[in-house]
Amino acid sequence: AAAIEAARLDPRITGVVDIDGMPRSPADTRLAQPLLAVVAGDMPANPDYDRALSSLLADRNGARITLDGVAHLGMIDAGRLIGPVPGLTGANGPQGARLAAEATLLLMKAVDTRTPIDTRALGELGAVGE
Repeated sequence: AAAIEAARLDPRITGVVDIDGMPRSPADTRLAQPLLAVVAGDMPANPDYDRALSSLLADRNGARITLDGVAHLGMIDAGRLIGPVPGLTGANGPQGARLAAEATLLLMKAVDTRTPIDTRALGELGAVGE
């Protein structure tokens, strides 16, 4: 969520990765930068979170990827520090950090080449939505 807010306020930022963070930007915020929202698939549905991401992605300037079997802490290196505890990292927690990193690399490539995010390649990592 902090990355979204930083990009909203600083035009020098060229791409945004939001790792499972609730956007706190004002309603109807539009980003000029491409946004990749990486969502934990082992979390309960959160309609407010879904609405906030959908609003940010309404301009089709990015994508949302849900990593099935990965909990919030499974997308960062915490799973490597505390071990693969499914209640904390998700059933696929050990793979979560790798999947989040690969998705991030796809955004970086899109920013570098000034092309849309490769949603087909994202789809190989998890469920892609807008």
